[in-house]
Amino acid sequence: MENVLLATEIVKDYHKEDITPRCAMQIDISKAFDSVHPNKWRACRLLWEHKGIKTGLFSIPIPVYDLYEHSFKAAMEGKIGYHLACENLALGHFCFADDPMVFVKGYKLSIVGILQVFEEFAKHTGLHISIEKSTVYMSGIPDVVRAEILQEFPIEQGTLPSGQERNGKRAKVDWSVVCTPKQEGGLGLKALNQVNKVCMLKLIWRIMSARDSLLVNWVQRHLIGNGSIWRIRDSTTLGSWIWKKILKYRTTTINLYQLDIGDGARTSFWFDKWSKLSYLFDIFGDRGVIDLGIPLHASLESVWNRYRRGSNRNALLRQVEEEIKEKQRQQILHDEDVALWRGKGDTFRSTFSLKDIWEKF
Repeated sequence: MENVLLATEIVKDYHKEDITPRCAMQIDISKAFDSVHPNKWRACRLLWEHKGIKTGLFSIPIPVYDLYEHSFKAAMEGKIGYHLACENLALGHFCFADDPMVFVKGYKLSIVGILQVFEEFAKHTGLHISIEKSTVYMSGIPDVVRAEILQEFPIEQGTLPSGQERNGKRAKVDWSVVCTPKQEGGLGLKALNQVNKVCMLKLIWRIMSARDSLLVNWVQRHLIGNGSIWRIRDSTTLGSWIWKKILKYRTTTINLYQLDIGDGARTSFWFDKWSKLSYLFDIFGDRGVIDLGIPLHASLESVWNRYRRGSNRNALLRQVEEEIKEKQRQQILHDEDVALWRGKGDTFRSTFSLKDIWEKF
């Protein structure tokens, strides 16, 4: 699921005309998995896990080690150009869902290079791609170059939706009745708006807690940056429509999430709730940033290590300085900050339970 969301972020501007050349390819690989010897599967899986390559929730377990190595090598040799915003994350070119999705710079050379990589991949695994069943999505590419690509390669050209909501006809169903328990005369179905709400909260939890996720790394670098998810405005122009939907659920999340403070490295000084006063930026705003001399993007760890007490007249600011001094004495240098979620019995735990959150709502 995360890879689907990541792909959505990468292709969000494909419907625009005046953008830099970019290309996404959905590659169809022959599903001849039975032809691969079991020992080779095991070897590929070990190499796969060793490289730390992650797949989505519905991924097909193709042996990606050779694919990753050859694509990375081709990119270093200049045979493949990185897709916009992929190089600085070391994202590579592959995001796995039902089929491999390849993201490259929108040049003919990159498409030729990636197809050569798949030829090498086939030599190592026996799995060949079906170019006729594959699809290419191009944007920002001149019509002449686009025509050359489609003429040289027998690949289907696809189009992507803009992500705008559509107003369809409403079904003549009383969903409030359908979604009631069976013992009360309904069908016991879960209301989609509630299912969506729970899923959005789970995504926010992943963003706040996960560290080995390509999606989370993307969000942190391109959508949050040095700030905080709590600071981003609802009217932001960054991110896809899904990102904007996620942001709308922050007010629901804020009382369900907290951090168990360790070394303070993952805790935002201004936007996370570490102080007895609650969220400091909500109290002091930009004026507090100036008065304390602590940058807006500062982590709690950086404040502990560098802050020297001043002479503030404001009683609340003096209280914050006392808390900083106390935390400096209590700092746990070897323990990392742990994200916690409010679960059953209003107890905060380091895991997210769909069942608990469903019962809460």
